[in-house]
Amino acid sequence: MTGGHVNMAGAVDAGFTSDSGTKYTTGGQIGAPNEGGCCTDPPEPGNTGRNSTCPWGDWEHNHHSGPDDGYITGGAFAFHSGTAASPDDAFIKDVTCADPGWCVQARPAPDKQIFWEGTGVFHNLKNKHGKDLALPVFPDCTVTPYDSKTGGTLHYYKAHVGDFGEPAGQRQKTVTASCKTQGDAFADWAVAGCNEVSGEEDFTPTRPDAKLTALHPLCPAEACGCDPADTTCTTSKAGCPDWYDIEIHCTTDPTSPIIYSVAHYILQGNFQLHPPVGSNCNTASTCPDGTCNPADGEDCNTCPEDCGTCP
Repeated sequence: MTGGHVNMAGAVDAGFTSDSGTKYTTGGQIGAPNEGGCCTDPPEPGNTGRNSTCPWGDWEHNHHSGPDDGYITGGAFAFHSGTAASPDDAFIKDVTCADPGWCVQARPAPDKQIFWEGTGVFHNLKNKHGKDLALPVFPDCTVTPYDSKTGGTLHYYKAHVGDFGEPAGQRQKTVTASCKTQGDAFADWAVAGCNEVSGEEDFTPTRPDAKLTALHPLCPAEACGCDPADTTCTTSKAGCPDWYDIEIHCTTDPTSPIIYSVAHYILQGNFQLHPPVGSNCNTASTCPDGTCNPADGEDCNTCPEDCGTCP
């Protein structure tokens, strides 16, 4: 997944009212160049790139000012995970793709949603004069410095993105009545890490798109935002904005209290889920032919008849 978005004062963001005062930006890439592995300890030097046995990528969430969804009282910070500016201990532990199919007109990819977790580090943001802005106050947590040389504090976090279609750029689609979350996006995902998603959020109704599925047989296309029973619904009048949520915990312990959380559809920005490196959705599948063909993108998800079902 690549992308990011901007929420400035709520007025340009689908998830907040115009007077919310929340200002933050996000950006990075998750599972690039691979999505494999799960690591409970920081990757060793050299264990990087396409052949890494650990998940790879970077993410940054900059909170400029204002409240989040109830956990923070003022302040500003830059939260880094896997970036060049973060220590080795702030790394991505686990990346999980979920919800098979892709929302037209998003890029064809095997899944619509991606979850990741890891450890991140808080740094101060600086104002236009280069001075540190005050760190936020977390009512339910007393944070302690991670390292006096690097500054900041370490925290467990988990995040989630839904790629529910285009257009990209300055404006996403508007939120319609069918674009509703159904509870906690992380409810079906174990907090201990290294676990597959056992279910996924029903963010919006989807209806199979047979015409585009025929062009990309390994990645079934869906008209997201269309009720499955509504045969008159077309992708030109359906679809929802991309989704983003993150929760940050008091310490590196996944069971510690949540101290920061935002969750909403976005309006300005874009998230894109891509096929894994070395595969694409244009390969004609030979499933089922009795042989599991990874070169054709066949695995336990795309071709369970030949490759077996995933745990």
